[in-house]
Amino acid sequence: GLKQTVTEWGIEPSKIEIIPNGVGKFSNFLKNDGERKRSEGTKDLVIGYMGAIVPYEGLDLLVKAASEINKGIGNKTVRYVIVGDGTSKSSIEDLVEAEGLQGQFEFTGKIPHEEITDIYDRIDVVVIPRLPERVCEIVPALKPLEAMKHGKLVVCSDVGPSEELIVDGENGFLFDKGDHQSLAD
Repeated sequence: GLKQTVTEWGIEPSKIEIIPNGVGKFSNFLKNDGERKRSEGTKDLVIGYMGAIVPYEGLDLLVKAASEINKGIGNKTVRYVIVGDGTSKSSIEDLVEAEGLQGQFEFTGKIPHEEITDIYDRIDVVVIPRLPERVCEIVPALKPLEAMKHGKLVVCSDVGPSEELIVDGENGFLFDKGDHQSLAD
């Protein structure tokens, strides 16, 4: 991860201290049952992603996995909420259309910060499908921590920083980076 990279720059390992990311306190994020907006009690499963829509985030894997997820979900309906913008947004939208999944995907674009809790209320699972690119193997995403703060199930690719944060099957799930079938499973 990051310590290895800095060591490769010639910095003595004993002089390197890695301080993990964190998120601030968030009051009252667990709403009472009457206020919940997510899919609880329905046959819908809502999978979400919030962040930059750029190539290394791996959203193409999520789209490719969606067809496989549909096959294995039984009588539930799976919907996807993609929040954000970036250089890959139009290509991901095109891929959704090419896969015939446009009825399941919602692209919100950027949203104001004060609306993030409303989005988290709508989703059940947060997927962070980062690719095995150098930036993803070094720089930890804050997305898993934010999702955990909101009480959401987190599914991440097994890039280095995610492996340091997620204990597979305990505080989230890991899948093989770059592998849409592993994500679907």
